[in-house]
Amino acid sequence: MPSAIANFSTRRERPVPGLGGMTPTTDVIVVHATAHPVAKIHRAGFPLDHPYVERCWAPILGPSSVLVLRRMPELFKGSADPFVHLDELGRGLGIGGTGTHSVIRRTFDRLVSHRFAAWSAPGELDLYTEVPPLSAARLERVPDFVKRDHDTLLADHLDALAASPPPATDLVTRLDRLQHPSVVQLDAALGR
Repeated sequence: MPSAIANFSTRRERPVPGLGGMTPTTDVIVVHATAHPVAKIHRAGFPLDHPYVERCWAPILGPSSVLVLRRMPELFKGSADPFVHLDELGRGLGIGGTGTHSVIRRTFDRLVSHRFAAWSAPGELDLYTEVPPLSAARLERVPDFVKRDHDTLLADHLDALAASPPPATDLVTRLDRLQHPSVVQLDAALGR
């Protein structure tokens, strides 16, 4: 029979409810820059460093989550999968170090619960690189000035998307359809 000490150390390495993919002893996590799994958000969502994140999502997510989201693009410049030292990130953002119930740990759990990220494995977080606009239900709960910011920033963002050229994959698909009419017939048969 294993000793109680061995069981205790093994138990501490399992993810704990409320800590998501982190164990109480997790000091470093790998954050993967991941395209949003919802296609509409992936195509038309706001980038993490867009002012919309701070001005519209702060009342919903809270300041620490917005700070983390806004810091991630800088970390992704060095690597698409940076190792994030929780203590350094927390202290660098002014929200303290790490403990089982520290602000930085709760911040990552909040991002997961609001579907800005997902734990892919213990100590590994898929952080979505696009942010959705606020839903109608969330817009009802924010102050009027946030609603005005939402309307302005969303309209500007959609105008910019409409003015930008289509992605290369769309151009290749269109060219393929022009050169190969059978692709158009196949798409019609599949209901595309």
